[in-house]
Amino acid sequence: MKFGLISLAHVHTPGYAEQIVKSGNELVGVWDDNEDRLRSFLKRFKTKVYDSLDDLLSTPEIEAVVITSPTSDHLEHIKKALEHGKHILCEKPLSTNVEEGKKILELVNASSSKFMMSFPSRLDPLHLSVKKAINSGIIGDILEVKVRVSHSGAIDGWFSDKSWFVDPIKAGGGGFMDLGVHGADFMRWLLEAEAVEVNGLTFNLTGRYEIDDHGIAVIRFSNGVIGVLEAGWAQSHGYNPLEVYGTQGSVLKLGSESLKIYSRKLGGWFTPDVPGKRETVIERFVSYVEGRKTPLATAEDGYKATEIIQATYISSKLDGRKVSIPL
Repeated sequence: MKFGLISLAHVHTPGYAEQIVKSGNELVGVWDDNEDRLRSFLKRFKTKVYDSLDDLLSTPEIEAVVITSPTSDHLEHIKKALEHGKHILCEKPLSTNVEEGKKILELVNASSSKFMMSFPSRLDPLHLSVKKAINSGIIGDILEVKVRVSHSGAIDGWFSDKSWFVDPIKAGGGGFMDLGVHGADFMRWLLEAEAVEVNGLTFNLTGRYEIDDHGIAVIRFSNGVIGVLEAGWAQSHGYNPLEVYGTQGSVLKLGSESLKIYSRKLGGWFTPDVPGKRETVIERFVSYVEGRKTPLATAEDGYKATEIIQATYISSKLDGRKVSIPL
């Protein structure tokens, strides 16, 4: 498949470019409005630079685009790409808020082009093993899930003060929006249920940026399960744990390669078999566009994840009081 990249603003853009090349697909070209980002990108990848977004989208050989622009630009870029009949892989979050998200959903649903959100947590072999364990019933009915998605971005000053990542208008929020959206989607996918209530608080723990760098949400799902989500840029070291507790056991992910399951039904603790090969986001997207697989995540999945995060921000402004979903 022949790809174009819309914007180099996101830190994940080089990773997508690498996946495109390594998977035997073709990176036809890129458009970005920042010369510094373009120069840096072209040191690693040889591809055409388009003078304008319209020039890239008007190129017939480009079948699909990867949108990695600031989140506030997603609506405009998705609209233009769909108008040109391009298939779209969109970086998270879908939008800065649910109002923009609803407009994107309308555009996607009215188009014949394929659209997929990038939520790579769904492809993690450990996570696939966790989901398999839950669905098999070996830990009984699920009562609670705890997820943490954090790094040291605020502690170590990963972003400049002028970065769009720390601009609430362009990013939709701070550290909790940036990483919490992964956890919000992951919980929905894992539980196959919708969030109905959120109590949350967001914080600026480090003071590095004038925006939140950490947040905590307690989420009640439609099947009665309680989810606890911690996310942000204020974790210096350590792993991002995952804990699932059921009536007949538990699942503990204690590191990037460590998974333990306790099952009363099976008589104790054991280490499950975990798939060795991990499918990449680009591989899944191509398979989806070509009709061989379902999308990794839909525009609606992107909307629902953003909705949970926005509900957390609203709750935080209300001193942690309950916010009902849908907003």
